[in-house]
Amino acid sequence: MFPSPLWQRLSWGLFLLLVVAAFLVTTGIPLEVSYILGIALVGIVVWQFPYQSFFVWMATAPLLGFLVSFPTGSVQFGERAFGGSIDVSLGELVAGALLAVWAVRLLLMRHVRRQGWKPWLPLAGAYALVVAAHILSVFSTISPDPILGLKYSLRPVLFVYLTCVLLPVNFLHTRRRLMSVLLLFGTLGVIFSVDGLRSLFVSGALEGFHRARPLPLLGVSPLGGNHNALAELLLFTAPALLAWFELNRSKRAEGWVALAVGGMFVVTLLTFARSAWIVLAAECALLGTTIWKPWIKQHLRLVLVLFCAFLPFLIFMVGLSFGTEVKGSTEARATITSIAWHLFKSSPWLGTGAGSFVERVSHVYAYTVEFGTPVDSHGLIQKLLSETGLIGLMAFAVLFIVALRHIRLTWQLLKKQGEESRAYMYLVAATLGAFVYQLFDTTYWTSRLWLPVGILLVAGRIFLHTQGERDPDFLSPSHGE
Repeated sequence: MFPSPLWQRLSWGLFLLLVVAAFLVTTGIPLEVSYILGIALVGIVVWQFPYQSFFVWMATAPLLGFLVSFPTGSVQFGERAFGGSIDVSLGELVAGALLAVWAVRLLLMRHVRRQGWKPWLPLAGAYALVVAAHILSVFSTISPDPILGLKYSLRPVLFVYLTCVLLPVNFLHTRRRLMSVLLLFGTLGVIFSVDGLRSLFVSGALEGFHRARPLPLLGVSPLGGNHNALAELLLFTAPALLAWFELNRSKRAEGWVALAVGGMFVVTLLTFARSAWIVLAAECALLGTTIWKPWIKQHLRLVLVLFCAFLPFLIFMVGLSFGTEVKGSTEARATITSIAWHLFKSSPWLGTGAGSFVERVSHVYAYTVEFGTPVDSHGLIQKLLSETGLIGLMAFAVLFIVALRHIRLTWQLLKKQGEESRAYMYLVAATLGAFVYQLFDTTYWTSRLWLPVGILLVAGRIFLHTQGERDPDFLSPSHGE
């Protein structure tokens, strides 16, 4: 006999409350009066305006540089796990409040119009294997710190799924709201592409030459990174804006969208980030073999002319990659990779412990003397191998295969001609770009990788189930009826 809808709602609400409570415990936030009042105020606002708060989360999710610090005081757990202070991004705070409000709403609802409602948990089983692999790594023979390993497994690894995948797929049920999110991302892309262009005229060349990069705002870098952070954002927002245009198809917006996407394309190239150029090529290759293929066949001569015009820039980029300007960066990445390989060999099955890579690099004397401050592994595969071993890499491979099968099935079910199929493929390209970028970068357990996944899952469901679109019951103003 299946559980009743009431029991399903209650159990899911209790689960979310436990997750949020575990998140707070693992972050070691002290329960001082000021924090309680602040959390209560945020909770009230999110309760009253859930969708507005959700869009705030969408807008702030990529802005990893806006951090809020919480001192852990004299709590021993906080001192051991966080060194006395917790840095949480503004987006994470909003997302945590959304999860808590969602849980409480489910617990207090007395009536749900759609009988049998339950949360949608896409990729949950495969992702649980990834989380389990991180938890298992604390039993490595290298004797990693179990508290740090458990903390890292819950946040960021589990927390990024709950916020970047679970929230979007359960909050976004209609085409209209999906389009609003896509337009929001496109707007962010326009803002930061203008910021990147502006940086070219600001004094202070990097690595001996000027490149587009995010500029500080009131002493803080909103994107929380260098030129790679800017390129990574634009490689997601440009396809998102193209997907919005496919669903909107406004003649009045066509010129503005072309200008905006063209600007993001140019700024991405002007970052002169090698990873960005590789990702851009991967995205264009996917689109060129799918939805752009008919246009390319009709305008093959124009494509060849554009490629020849672009060739000098490509030659310059190849020369730059082997030049002295980026020699230090290349050597540092090669050293980091060799350290990751050495750590993997020391514990090939369970790794050396989740979240331990930077701390272990800090003990490598040759690296700290040559390159200074230790950094995280520049590559998701190296990160998984060194911290979680073969078990972690195999778990992630299972997740990747399951996600790929889901995307392929959705693409097959969609009509290959039409605005929805084209919009879906643009979002597939954005997701592909996010994964390829993480073969060379360090933001694998952040919104920059997993938010494209969540938005892609949302789009696939909405495009395949266009009948009876409505907002979810747990956000209904009459939730307490």
